[in-house]
Amino acid sequence: MTSERELLSACRKGADPLEVGERVRSLLAALPPRTERPGPGAPPPTRVIHRRMALAVQEALKHVGRIFRYVTGRTISEYRNELRVRAVLEHLADGGAQLAEPATMYGFADHAHLTRTVRKHLAETPSALRARLDPGEL
Repeated sequence: MTSERELLSACRKGADPLEVGERVRSLLAALPPRTERPGPGAPPPTRVIHRRMALAVQEALKHVGRIFRYVTGRTISEYRNELRVRAVLEHLADGGAQLAEPATMYGFADHAHLTRTVRKHLAETPSALRARLDPGEL
């Protein structure tokens, strides 16, 4: 196993690239696995910094949400749901028979959640819309 001091020393002495590469790989293999989120054992300063960052992001999202609503007249969630309802309509127009499939595909909790959201946006259930979109019904 190579230490970082040994690696620096080898670089200063002009070690060939293969030797340096081998020392870097050895050094990296000795590192502990990286975790995405500091757990209870993380140093207190790290937890404090992460908490401050999370609060700053929350505050920024509030401002973005207000600006989005001011400009578009609807919330980000309403806009996102509108996009999901459009995707469901395209799915139904393409002949998708089961509603459980688009519910999962487009991030609805279940078939009932999809139905409520579609009814809220279009004043009709997905089944009624599917019947209207059915080419055999035309």
